[in-house]
Amino acid sequence: MVVEERTGSKIICGECDSDLLIDTDTCPICGTSLHPEKKMDDRESRLKAQVIKAYNLLYCAEYMDVGTTRANELIADAREEIEVGDLDLAEEMISHALEHVFEPLKGALKKELSEANKRLRKEEVFGVEVGEYRDLLKKAKETLEDGELDRCLILLVNLRKRSG
Repeated sequence: MVVEERTGSKIICGECDSDLLIDTDTCPICGTSLHPEKKMDDRESRLKAQVIKAYNLLYCAEYMDVGTTRANELIADAREEIEVGDLDLAEEMISHALEHVFEPLKGALKKELSEANKRLRKEEVFGVEVGEYRDLLKKAKETLEDGELDRCLILLVNLRKRSG
């Protein structure tokens, strides 16, 4: 299996075929190691996975108009600390980044759920069947109540895209 392929300044992940514009050790889409010859310890691997999850969460948060500048800075700094081996500092930075965005994001999600409910009640849902919209909305509410912000975000982004 080809793990990475370089074409100019881009890297293509051999696992998911994603075009990556940044030079990184793991694919931010599927998490595959792009440099298998470099061994990582379990903690470093776990932190890199948390960085990828945090970037995905921040991407969705930006889509929901939640300010993420400081959180993005902290995650970028955490990546650097992982590379130089300061895993304690990296872990702390990731935690602070998520704290920065957690409460505003939770508020934005609640507001978005409320707006989606209003659109459903007013029958202003376009481009998607009402039953499918209702199911996505219900699942988003449940994931928010369970504290799964990242899953809730993904569902709400899908709701926004599908409802036009």
